[in-house]
Amino acid sequence: MLNQNDFIFISPETGKPYYLEVMNEAMRKVEAACQIKMHPHMLRHMFATAADIADVNGDDLRDFMGHETEEMTKHYTHQTQESALKIMQKTDAILHRKI
Repeated sequence: MLNQNDFIFISPETGKPYYLEVMNEAMRKVEAACQIKMHPHMLRHMFATAADIADVNGDDLRDFMGHETEEMTKHYTHQTQESALKIMQKTDAILHRKI
């Protein structure tokens, strides 16, 4: 579980965490280059979605993200083409299982 002093984005030059304003500026550059709306908090959503697609245990993901309920963690995950395909493949395997 992450603690208050655990940081995700560390400067390779200094070994110290980036300030929020540095992250916001990086996201503004992404917005300008890609013409999409972007902010650092979206990275939590992207991480949760990637973990969900990778079948990370829901309780483990909830604990890692610091959420009290799995419902809150589910709020962070979003349907993607990859997750939809995975659901279809699992369903197909169940429906066509030889008995």
